[in-house]
Amino acid sequence: MCFSSDRLATEGSLSLMWGPRLSEVYITNSLLKGQVALDQLQPKEIPGTSIVGYYLPPEVPDSLPSSIATNPHRPVDLVVDLKEGGPIIPQEIWTPHTSKNQQDLVADAMLHLPIYFIGDGGKLGVSYAHAFNKAPTRTLDGGEEETFDFGKSSVELRVCLWPYKRKEFTMYLGKKSVTRRTLAQKVFARLKDLFENPPELDIMHKKVC
Repeated sequence: MCFSSDRLATEGSLSLMWGPRLSEVYITNSLLKGQVALDQLQPKEIPGTSIVGYYLPPEVPDSLPSSIATNPHRPVDLVVDLKEGGPIIPQEIWTPHTSKNQQDLVADAMLHLPIYFIGDGGKLGVSYAHAFNKAPTRTLDGGEEETFDFGKSSVELRVCLWPYKRKEFTMYLGKKSVTRRTLAQKVFARLKDLFENPPELDIMHKKVC
C-alpha cells in the first residue's frame, strides 16, 4: 500500500492532535532535524491491524539523533481508520513559548521516536478504564520490545484532563531501558492515581494543555 504525504499530513495521528501544518513541521524539522523529507517516509501496513505506519527510509542519515537512527523500525506517525482502528482523542500538546525554551527543548533536544500502544484486534491505544486493570497490557503488540533508552531512572509524565488543572507525575523506571508493557503499566498506575484523586478544577481556562 502507498499513501501520499498529503494523507499523512491530514489523517496521521499527530495531525489529529496538532493539525496538518504543525504535525508536518514537528516530524520533518523537530523530530527528523530536517534530514529526512516527509515524502521519503516509507508507508507500511502493521500486520494484524488496520493501521499504516510511516517509517524512516533504510538510509537513515548519520546526522540524525542516535535514538532515531538506531530504531528505524519504529513508526514516525500512524494513519488510522478511526472507525476500525480505535479512538484517538484530539488534544493540544504543550509547546515551548519562549525562544530559549524553543532552543533548549526543541532545536537542541535529543528527541525520540513516538511510542505507540497497539492493543488486541489492532486497535490503537487503550481505554483509560484499563488504568484499573493491568491484564489488557498482556495483549499489547510488541509488549516485550524495549522502548528507547531514557538515559535516567525516572521521567516526568504530564496528564491533561479538562476541566481539571494539568497534573505532573514522576515515573520511576528502575532501569534505563523498559519494555512497552512495563511502560504502559506505569502510565496506567499514574492514571489510576489521577482518577481516584483528581486535581483542582481549572476555572480560568477552557483548556489546560
